[in-house]
Amino acid sequence: MAPWAAVKVKVDKGELTAATTRDAVTELGLKAGSTVVVLMKSAEASPVAA
Repeated sequence: MAPWAAVKVKVDKGELTAATTRDAVTELGLKAGSTVVVLMKSAEASPVAA
């Protein structure tokens, strides 16, 4: 199993996908439907056409 996880977050006008570790998902107790706060910091962003 890869050490990475893709976490998808629904926002008002779409969705954000974050790459994080599986350990972080477990430590944060993230589950489908969890309420989260998103802080963005990125060296690269890839826009997707709507």
